[in-house]
Amino acid sequence: MRPFTRECLELANKHFEVGIFTAAQQEYADIIINYLDPTGQLIQHRFYNNHTNSLTDLLGTQQVVFKDLSFLKGEVDLARTLLIDNNLYCFAYHLENGIPILNYEGNQQDRCLLQVMQYLLYIKDFEDMAAENDRIYQLRKLYDSDFTDFIKFYYSQNNTSRSSASDSGSKID
Repeated sequence: MRPFTRECLELANKHFEVGIFTAAQQEYADIIINYLDPTGQLIQHRFYNNHTNSLTDLLGTQQVVFKDLSFLKGEVDLARTLLIDNNLYCFAYHLENGIPILNYEGNQQDRCLLQVMQYLLYIKDFEDMAAENDRIYQLRKLYDSDFTDFIKFYYSQNNTSRSSASDSGSKID
């Protein structure tokens, strides 16, 4: 378990309604959620893969999952809703609600949730948390930016991770 998971849930529960929104099947997710919150007092809502949308990527090789918050409209104020995820595309439909977090790779020195806790304490009193979150993270700006320079860098001669493209004789300019 990522360090500070329970502490983060406890802090979040003091200031927010807490929901877990996962792309996992309910049978699998409930085991983990019940472990995180054995008393059922920290997590008020559970959303599973049946609440997500997905598209096949351009290569047709994998499904990309989106956590579309639209199904909550009328039940919750999306201006007061935040979504924390390690995959930016998960909140692509609601960039203003997204709080990106790094992948957890098993490092017990990981401190990402301490940063999340600090951020939640900062943003909790804003009436329109989504607008403030958008101002801080500027994910729409990232989404709207030109990725040409990034792609050129990624496939540059100096990048050794592109060996499959160069081995096949493909050239990307």
